[in-house]
Amino acid sequence: MNHFYLDIEIEHICISENELEKRNLKQLKKIGIRKPVVAVFDRGYPSLEFIDFLETEGIHYLIRLSSNDYMAERKRMQSADEKVILKHSSARLQKIRKKHPERYEQMQKKGSTLVRISKSTLPSGNELALMTDLPDTITAEELADLYYQRWEIEKKYNTLKNKMKFESVTGKATVYVHQDFWAQVLVYNMVQDIRNSADEEDAAAGRENRNKYP
Repeated sequence: MNHFYLDIEIEHICISENELEKRNLKQLKKIGIRKPVVAVFDRGYPSLEFIDFLETEGIHYLIRLSSNDYMAERKRMQSADEKVILKHSSARLQKIRKKHPERYEQMQKKGSTLVRISKSTLPSGNELALMTDLPDTITAEELADLYYQRWEIEKKYNTLKNKMKFESVTGKATVYVHQDFWAQVLVYNMVQDIRNSADEEDAAAGRENRNKYP
């Protein structure tokens, strides 16, 4: 939300986004953030194993579901926003057993995962389905607003790739890719620091001059 990169990962294409995200989230503890954390994810993250990881780490989550994610449970919903039990079926556990044997037995004993699913209709007519562990005191409208705020992440990637031309790396060896990557992130944060300072000075001048708009 402050437009800085706090932590970022780059890896070989065979490494899944979920595994990289785990590294990011574990890094939060090293950074020393003491306030409660809510992580917002686009489609592609709502596996039972990943949700179990988030709950184990004590991280609140908000995840957008794809049209085919947990369809059986979603069809049984009586309302557009309610608590849903995701059973740890044999088929689901078998996938976890292959990829994450260390978590398999724990999830087998647990038997199911309780989540909240909120559904709404987008202006396009498509459905927006969000999965979260946040309480009912946070409305469906607030959940949708929170999800849309993650668009800032996409804007940052757009800046790195299309404005700072990150993909035009100086060499093909891994060391060159990492070197260019970290250099670009450092430059991005330096520019953002200057920009934030300028915005604060501008806002202060506006208040002093009693401008109509900040």
